[in-house]
Amino acid sequence: MTASTSASRVILAIDTSGSAGSAALARDGRVTAARFEIRTRGHAERLLPMISEVLEEAETGYSDITGLAVSVGPGSFTGVRVGLATARAFALGLDCPLLCLDSFSLLAEQAHEAGYNRTAENSPLAVLIDSRRQDFFLRSYAPSGEPLGPPLSCTPEELAGQLPTAHPWLAGDAAARAATLPGLEMTAGRVLESVCHCDARTLARWASNPRAQEQSLPAAPLYLRAPDVSYPNKVAAK
Repeated sequence: MTASTSASRVILAIDTSGSAGSAALARDGRVTAARFEIRTRGHAERLLPMISEVLEEAETGYSDITGLAVSVGPGSFTGVRVGLATARAFALGLDCPLLCLDSFSLLAEQAHEAGYNRTAENSPLAVLIDSRRQDFFLRSYAPSGEPLGPPLSCTPEELAGQLPTAHPWLAGDAAARAATLPGLEMTAGRVLESVCHCDARTLARWASNPRAQEQSLPAAPLYLRAPDVSYPNKVAAK
């Protein structure tokens, strides 16, 4: 390995927070290999092979990795935990820093990479994530990228009143469904279809930037409501 290569910043980023799974490797901010798959389940079985494929394609060994990045949700309860557990294990085993970003901010980053801020006409961005139930996970952003409020969970009936304007741009895997709801007619044609699922490529680029150190969240799941839990029926006392 050359001296210049050994000084490189090599980031392995993974995302399993939602209805897709992805892994990406970036060297000094440039993505050199990536995998992305639509996957509503089976993240745990596929993630490690996906990481191996990315490292092989990039001709990079585990010992070359200098940092890890992972999304912390909200999204699928199981998926978020799979990604976090894997990232924590790699960070511990490789003695590397772990940077964490929430799914809202990751999708907002992807929107800016897709050119949203150049065509937004000063309209805000509403990031909508599928909760796997009827409600929506929502966070809105100004065209500059600054959040316009905290993340929240809202019902379809509440959504129109929670949006920052009557005609924001929409991103996320629940954006298309939201645009069909009564009272949201002004959002028709304003769905950023290319910004649907979290993508580890953008996460790797974000983590390669020095500002990521200040923006990084704790390595813990971001939940906006309690998980769905089914308890067994109580056995009647004899």
